[in-house]
Amino acid sequence: MATLRTISYGYEIKNGVVAVQPEEASIVAEIFSLYVAGKTLQNISDTLVQRSIPFYMGEVRWNKNSVKRIIDNAKYIGDETYPRIIAEDVFREAHKMKDCKGGAATPLSPILEYFKDICVCGNCGTRYKRINTWGSREKWMCADGCKTLLFVTDELLETAVWKTINKVIQNPNLLDVTPRSQYIPSKGVVREENEMLRLLEQPKISFTAAAKSILNCAALRFECCEFDRGEVSQALKDEFADMTPMDTFDLQFMKRYIRRIKVCPNGKLTVVFYNRAEITAIGGTDVGSNITETSHEN
Repeated sequence: MATLRTISYGYEIKNGVVAVQPEEASIVAEIFSLYVAGKTLQNISDTLVQRSIPFYMGEVRWNKNSVKRIIDNAKYIGDETYPRIIAEDVFREAHKMKDCKGGAATPLSPILEYFKDICVCGNCGTRYKRINTWGSREKWMCADGCKTLLFVTDELLETAVWKTINKVIQNPNLLDVTPRSQYIPSKGVVREENEMLRLLEQPKISFTAAAKSILNCAALRFECCEFDRGEVSQALKDEFADMTPMDTFDLQFMKRYIRRIKVCPNGKLTVVFYNRAEITAIGGTDVGSNITETSHEN
């Protein structure tokens, strides 16, 4: 289990008194310098993580909140206990910048917010997260760290999904699927089953946690069960046949018809519709990817 720092970053205890820790102090100075230069808390955090700068006991645990705590920490200008690391004018300038920024992040569009709910890794099934800055632009990536040949940006996601929707509007038959003939547990089911077993094997079982895990497992298993998808597919095809190509995104449309966006390690990005029809958007041929008895949705 990770331990917590008992002294502010940049300091250490020597001979019973607080002293400057040189390596950490240089990072504190750099954080203030970057912030005064206009970098955001997330910019600075991402930079430190990319450089594998340890936060405590060798662990790289930087995020925008840990950077903010350093910017807010008046100990760095020195007092009767803590030696000075940052000049007072630098500290004041950083807080003037903070007041100007107001601490408010630029809000994402409703479509991008929805993408955060439905974009998953095609390898492990984990949600994709959006990193606000990665170099000079944003990046979407697997929260569990799976690698992909794609550098996924907002523009790539929006363009791929928009083109796929219009492709299906022009050819609704892409929504045809081949029903699976057997139950095939997804990786999500396997993970939840293992978690459920772990909880049930505890000496003192938490009823709330165990009940939640059992219900989650049942819901995931239900998702993998086969039903007659013919009527659902035909209904979707009929609705798409009456549509005209879209010029802009419609959030209600997305919620009604799109189930998942999957990004696979080989660079294939796939849009999964609510009848489970999988349409390749990037990284393969532009045809429907019918579900067979050997494939499953993560």
